[in-house]
Amino acid sequence: NQALFKEVLALGKIAGHVNPIVLRDGTLLEIEWFAQALTDSVGRFRGLLCIGHDVTERIGYERALEASKREAERANAAKSRFLVTASHDLRQPLQTLLLLNGALGRTAQDARQREMLDMQRQALKSMSSLLNSLLDIGKLECGAVEPQRVDLDIGALFARVAAELALQAQAKGLEFEIAPCNCVAYTDAELFTQLIRNVVVNAIRYTPAGSVRLACECAADTVRVHIADSGIGIPVDQREAIFDEFYQIDRGASRGGLGLGLSIVKRIAALLDITVEVASDLGNGSRFSFTVARGSSNSGAQAIGPGDRENRQGHGGTVLLVDDDPAVLAASRLFLEMEGYAVVSAASPAEARRALAAERRAIDLIITDYHLRQPETGLDIIASVRRGLGRVIPAIVVTGDTSPTIGITDIEGLELMSKPIDTGALLSLTQRMLASPNH
Repeated sequence: NQALFKEVLALGKIAGHVNPIVLRDGTLLEIEWFAQALTDSVGRFRGLLCIGHDVTERIGYERALEASKREAERANAAKSRFLVTASHDLRQPLQTLLLLNGALGRTAQDARQREMLDMQRQALKSMSSLLNSLLDIGKLECGAVEPQRVDLDIGALFARVAAELALQAQAKGLEFEIAPCNCVAYTDAELFTQLIRNVVVNAIRYTPAGSVRLACECAADTVRVHIADSGIGIPVDQREAIFDEFYQIDRGASRGGLGLGLSIVKRIAALLDITVEVASDLGNGSRFSFTVARGSSNSGAQAIGPGDRENRQGHGGTVLLVDDDPAVLAASRLFLEMEGYAVVSAASPAEARRALAAERRAIDLIITDYHLRQPETGLDIIASVRRGLGRVIPAIVVTGDTSPTIGITDIEGLELMSKPIDTGALLSLTQRMLASPNH
């Protein structure tokens, strides 16, 4: 090999060069070479020392390992693509069950029936949480999420998380503390909120007594957010493993959850280029810290308000309901009618237009699925109805699609909800939109 010979002469020696050779019997071997130039006392070239080592077996193992790795990555990517593609159909049956459970809860008179329905509702919410976590992992793995960075008010984020989770902490007798925070971060608002929420849920779960605390620190170019608890702590040898799927500390204890929350945190942090630090004193709590880019200022920073709380009282009004799944459509109609709303239902945009042409009542709110298995989407039916009636009718778009739905949040008087939808959250949003001054 002239090229190898020239390289040895230029460098004086070379190691690790592998080339195949064929023996007389046809056997193929992989030989790794070490070569060194031999010189005399004045540096003149006198020869070449070459040592070859048979590495056929090692190369075979490496190639087999690489092939296995590629196959595992292919299978993992295929799983993630399946979850993202099938997410709409996976969510539909669960959505129907949640709606029917909500409707039945309004009719049950017997205390025992109400207790059983409440137990069923909690099981459905747990199933919904698990499904959402699995689908979140799927869409993060296959690149279906594109971060939309904005200036984010961290104090408002803390308020939202507190509104959603403070009661859960109080139910365990824990203090839920929020330190004042005037920092603005530059990141994706929803993804970063989900990251913080997942860590807080985990802190509450693994803190039998004491407190959970949220705080922040502002630096010149960064913001650090801390979630500290007084819980059981994390052994040193498990601080990496806690971010793996289905991994749980102290599996023998019944704490709920399936070990997916921190796995999602790990993926979101990687997607948003967020530095994650974990400090823990076994038996005395843990602290998770996240370093994110600092935003420009408080002016114009996005303030994510507190999450909607369940409200059982319907205020009336007429709702146009559009969904191409017969079971979801029927359950949604039943649920809304049980709450005192008049409902005009349709299984397609064309059917919705025919119903509106024959309907004399004014439409107060549109609730529509995003994907209607037709060229038209829920956004198209909203635009069509608004044009026909000559006004901006408030609308809720529900979707089981985990891919980015570009432009939905930029439309006036429109809110987005992801399936499976909690019935209390749906009622709360419906009442808020109907009660808005612009309605």
